[in-house]
Parts: sequence; structure tokens; C-alpha cells
Amino acid sequence: MASSSDSEEKGCCSWLSKCCSLKGNDKVHPFLKVAGVSGAVAVMMGSYGAHYFHLSDASDYSKIIFDLANHYHYTHSLALLAVPHTKRPLLTGSLLTAGIVLFCGNVYIIAMNDTSPFSKLTPVGGICLMMGWLSMAL
Repeated sequence: MASSSDSEEKGCCSWLSKCCSLKGNDKVHPFLKVAGVSGAVAVMMGSYGAHYFHLSDASDYSKIIFDLANHYHYTHSLALLAVPHTKRPLLTGSLLTAGIVLFCGNVYIIAMNDTSPFSKLTPVGGICLMMGWLSMAL
């Protein structure tokens, strides 16, 4: 006869395997893959920025805005991990991904070059990030 702790453990493990796709589910949500790639790129950009600004004569302002872009990139890469749990994952994931590319991407470029040919899209990226968070409330 199974004890109550055995049944709780099975219930917990069953829930964990379903929730985290550890066992019995070979399909990974596409936005979890996007989150993984985005997080890896955020780490690479952080490392690149640390070396770039250490060796360059860029202004303190450039370093500050690069760090801002990297912070937002990390934060929103983590937010992408929650996308499969939203009511509208395609909407939320698309908005967050577009925001990362348009906002963080442009701010990275501006920090390293003092300008970007796509700088007018930076506010659009910021709005996409805000809308992505708000879409989680739908």
C-alpha cells in the first residue's frame, strides 16, 4: 500500500514533468526556444559590451545605454519563459520578441555607433514590450 507521501511525490513529479516538459512530452513550445536563444544572445552582448567599452574611448553615456539595452534584453528573455502559460501565447510572444529586436537591438547599435539607421523604430519596440506585458493580463 502506498503511503500518502508516495502519492504526493507522484503527483508533484507528474505536475513537474507536465509543466516543465521533463518527461513524456518531446515537444517544446516555440517561444521557449526563442527565450533560450534570446537569453544566450543577451549573455553574448553583455560580454561583448564589457570588452568593447573597456577597449574603446566611448562615452559614459554610450556605456550606460548599452547596459540599459542589455538589462532589458535579459529581463524580456526571462519574460518569454512565461509565454506558454498565457492565454494568447502567440500575441504575447510576438510582441515581446519584436520589442527585444526593435528596442534592445536599436539601443545596442546606438550605444556602439552613436546612431542607428532604424532609430525611429526604437519607440515602437518599447511600445511592443509594454504591450507584451499587458497582453499577459488578457
